[in-house]
Amino acid sequence: MSEYNESCVKDAVKEISNLIAANKLDLALNKTEEYIDKYPTEKIFIYYKGKILFFGRNKQEAKLEFEKIAKDESLPFVHNAYFYLGEIAQFSERPNIDLAINCYKKAIELAPDNEFKSYVSLAKIEINRKNYLEALNILNKCKNKKSIEVLYTKAIALKGLKRDKEAKAVLDSIDLDKANLYFSRNIYIEKAKATEDNKEQAEEYLKKALVGPKNSSYWYALYEFGFFYAKYQQYAQALECYNSIIKNPKVSQKLKDKVICEIGYIYQYNILYKEAIEEYQKISEQSNLYSKAIYRLAAIYLNMGNYEQAKEYLEKVPFINKKQQMRTLYTYAISLYRNHEYDTVKKLINIIEYNELEDDNYFNYKFLKELFSNKTSSNNCEYAVKQLRNYSEARLVYYMIDMNRNIAIEGDIYSVESVRFNQNINLGQLCDKVSSKVIDMEPERRDIFDYYNIPYKNVGFVGEQEANGLRALTLPDTKSVLRFFPCIMPDRNLNKPAARQKVKNNLN
Repeated sequence: MSEYNESCVKDAVKEISNLIAANKLDLALNKTEEYIDKYPTEKIFIYYKGKILFFGRNKQEAKLEFEKIAKDESLPFVHNAYFYLGEIAQFSERPNIDLAINCYKKAIELAPDNEFKSYVSLAKIEINRKNYLEALNILNKCKNKKSIEVLYTKAIALKGLKRDKEAKAVLDSIDLDKANLYFSRNIYIEKAKATEDNKEQAEEYLKKALVGPKNSSYWYALYEFGFFYAKYQQYAQALECYNSIIKNPKVSQKLKDKVICEIGYIYQYNILYKEAIEEYQKISEQSNLYSKAIYRLAAIYLNMGNYEQAKEYLEKVPFINKKQQMRTLYTYAISLYRNHEYDTVKKLINIIEYNELEDDNYFNYKFLKELFSNKTSSNNCEYAVKQLRNYSEARLVYYMIDMNRNIAIEGDIYSVESVRFNQNINLGQLCDKVSSKVIDMEPERRDIFDYYNIPYKNVGFVGEQEANGLRALTLPDTKSVLRFFPCIMPDRNLNKPAARQKVKNNLN
């Protein structure tokens, strides 16, 4: 190539790079195709065409261009092509993680000193697998350990290992003035998560994450803000954040599906079951959240006492992993139990692997396991109720002995917080009041027990927030109180337009 042509190619590459940086992808693509025709031997323009198509969300066409580059390992930018091929394999509609790993490793092999992005992507795969130590080992092999991407990913891995102070120190070491908008927003989000014990500070970080143009990273930050509001039970504010995302036509369906599931969660927790069902039914079978949506629909029908419908949905749940499979089988066992199908419960309970269950389900599973042991006649309903009554009396005495101890709230879908009664509460008298209240109430949730929410002021606290009610658990299909504790009452006004408009005005 002549010096003149070489200079022209450099100018052309610079022009395309500037157009990409300015997000003028259509113009960049047109210019690139012009230069491909003008300089047919210069493969750098094929690489840039692939890069533009990749950023323009036409990843399958981008893949074809990168594959052309990958055929010639002598090209100085071939490692970049392998990196993008890895990204396409990992984030396509049908991800191929093994292929992605091979592409990243090839990129590192071709440019071990320059390919820090592939190290980061490999580490992120291990983080998604919860292999946090392996993620740190991968990042430690990277030469450019001070890059923002490496530091950010290291902080995520440390957080996964519960080494929160180290994670925050790493995040604080990042110079945000040098970070692009995507990383600065994500860093503020992670800082907010690392300071969740300080609500005001966390909220300030999230507000900073929303500064700037409303691109894809903005909507992700707004999603995190909605989740933050929901965690602190500011559900109307959370819904405003989520609905802003849903209404925007440029937001990806993947993020919209996550938002729909969170909206369903809020309605479900606040006993607005009709609204929750409508949300979960919006998730298509093609979505990677379909399994979660179907499972939650089953849980709602179980809570409503429609056990046949619950079983119907549970039978549709695709098993993604062992934990999810065991959780589904456990919920199916509860549906059978509530429907008095004791023989089937007895068979099913023996195949559930209890170590795969979450803590609250594990407690209930152990109870069911003992109730339907081989020594117990599974169709002896009278025996089952007797066992429950004995259990109930023992638990209630336990609470009355130490009424100010911390109690884990069962059923709080956002977090497990400490709750406590006020010092002047007489649990014996309170138990009588609760027992009289539930007689005229229908359960708002059915699981292994029945759940009731009773308005009650000055009873205690949920975390630092003053409780405005009591959550009572009774024996199934009876009014025999098992336990009760302070709670925040469900907000049944969330679906009313007037209340929503008031919150919207306040946020604006």
